[in-house]
Amino acid sequence: MADPIQSIGFQDHHLSWVEGNLSGNQIIIEKVLESELPIRLDATTFGAQTGALQVANHLKYLAKANEMILNEVRLSLPARMGLIKKILVDNSIPKEEYLALAHSELGYILDDPIDDFLVFMPEYERTAKTLKETMAVAVRKNIHQFFQKVAEEGEFHIHLLTLNAFTIDHLYRRLFCDQIGPVLLVNFTELGFEFIISDERNYIHNGFIPYTKELQSIQQIPEDQVLASFEAMMNDLKNPAIDEAFSFSFSRIYIFGAFLQNNWIDQLESMANVPVILMNPLESSHISVEVKAANFDAYNAHRFIEPLANLLQ
Repeated sequence: MADPIQSIGFQDHHLSWVEGNLSGNQIIIEKVLESELPIRLDATTFGAQTGALQVANHLKYLAKANEMILNEVRLSLPARMGLIKKILVDNSIPKEEYLALAHSELGYILDDPIDDFLVFMPEYERTAKTLKETMAVAVRKNIHQFFQKVAEEGEFHIHLLTLNAFTIDHLYRRLFCDQIGPVLLVNFTELGFEFIISDERNYIHNGFIPYTKELQSIQQIPEDQVLASFEAMMNDLKNPAIDEAFSFSFSRIYIFGAFLQNNWIDQLESMANVPVILMNPLESSHISVEVKAANFDAYNAHRFIEPLANLLQ
């Protein structure tokens, strides 16, 4: 029997890990775990010499302590570790020229030279009036090199390294493919809300809104401030500033994340004025989930959405 898939979702100072298997439309959840990281993942970390070794040693410790196989691993990173840029192209431009066009467009908005970034164009296409909407993603090379070093020190191979906005967007449509119209997916992270706007066709938009201007941890601020920040985010998305290009309306909101409290749902729904639903893969009618992990259930499944999403890629 093939080794199970190891999928790890990284956040600022936290990781969630799912060991599982796929069989058609069935996911088998073998084991899950969560852990604080030994260091915070930020610009300082990615430039340090010892950070990758610390993370690698921590992964090896977790694998050994939980009898998990650290071999082929899928990693997902917060979308804010990259830059996602939509690019309009004329239908007359051949696809082989898209990447050069992306480099040119990104060169105008990146703070550092384009040579400091890895640029790729995911499978994405929408029609925008007479033009075609494509997408480019830029990730700093030192972030990619950091995780390659983690894999080298941890003696494992990275099967897939991706930004979580795309994997979560894909997971949403796999779980709830009968939903029509835009929905808002909100990840409650340590420092703020990661949001993704999706519909039945594709990814639409994503962003990050901190709980406070000082980037305080959710563990340092009162509950009512977290809820007030959610309400402010909803107002900003529905009524954007004058310089914003568009506003959004949603039929429903799915919430998840390691720092979400289940007892917030009713209050969040009253602020949003649309249904707010705990994102629970166990409630999907389109994918069967077999759970062997004793610590994975309907009450806490939302905490493992990031690695679970990458498991389905």
